[in-house]
Amino acid sequence: MPQQLAGFSVPDALQQRLGTFLVGGYKGQSTFIDLDKLVNEPLVNVEQQHILGILGGREEDYDRQTLTPQVGDAVGTAYSASLTVPTGQVWYINAVRTVLDTQAAAQGLVGNWRCSLWPDRADEPNPAGQSFHPATGLVQAAGGTTTWLDEFGPIATAWLLTNKVPL
Repeated sequence: MPQQLAGFSVPDALQQRLGTFLVGGYKGQSTFIDLDKLVNEPLVNVEQQHILGILGGREEDYDRQTLTPQVGDAVGTAYSASLTVPTGQVWYINAVRTVLDTQAAAQGLVGNWRCSLWPDRADEPNPAGQSFHPATGLVQAAGGTTTWLDEFGPIATAWLLTNKVPL
């Protein structure tokens, strides 16, 4: 009957001669093979190189969210909506595009977006996560249509300091 190893550390299991372990050398030290690094982590790179689709802002409520201010709303009214990555999927994002159109609305629209993977550390945290732009650096519509790209990738910071390197 096989024994369960829950609660055992690798040294405990070795001392009690439970199973076989792969041992290797790394930087002059003896180490155990980490199956997470050996199996799971390389899969992340494979997922990035074998995409199953493109998120291009073509489908409302899937990869695009449109919010429309209403005539008569008070100044400072906040509008929000969310997009959710479907269970079992991994999305690698290389840009978030914010478009503010003030042609049919009052001037002074500001935009921002949040990611729930980034905890909001405010006194009253927003459940949607931390905002990408600080309050002093919000995307602002100057009249007409303003389009803003927040980009991610190896050279993204060369285009704009607030861009980020990891996808």
